[in-house]
Amino acid sequence: MTYVQIGYACTLRACAESGLVVGGRAFVEHGAVDGCGGVSGVASVLIKGGGSLRMSHTRVERACGMGVQLGEGADAVLTQNELIGCAKASVAARGAGRLLLEDCVIGEGAAAGVMLMGRGADTLVRGNTVRGCAKAGIQISDGACPSVERNTVCDGGGVGIYVFGGARGI
Repeated sequence: MTYVQIGYACTLRACAESGLVVGGRAFVEHGAVDGCGGVSGVASVLIKGGGSLRMSHTRVERACGMGVQLGEGADAVLTQNELIGCAKASVAARGAGRLLLEDCVIGEGAAAGVMLMGRGADTLVRGNTVRGCAKAGIQISDGACPSVERNTVCDGGGVGIYVFGGARGI
């Protein structure tokens, strides 16, 4: 599988829309996405259905909407990133094809740190530090069935981990 590399140490700042939209396959390493999403509040990093993103050692901050949003069937491997100060969820996945969220620092946002919705084929949230979120640190909504392992959730304004009644398992 071939991935398009989005410039090593690339910075995307104050974009009126999303800083990065992935419909194919992309790889980002040691990057920065700062203040993107504009007045419409779209995600700073948007992975469309069928898209695939590998992102590591990247800082996503001050998102006007969600930090990273996965659409239905999208895939993402997000490792050793910082997702800080997002207006909406730092990471949101609705029916993602595959999501690995590992060893990230997430927090200081105005909503949930991680929001998992709908049935995703393979979702693993492991080894993250989620702190200072205004709402749930990790929210597992109806239909979601992730594995959640070895995370630290602290200093939030809401529930640490919120599992809705229709969630299928952790």
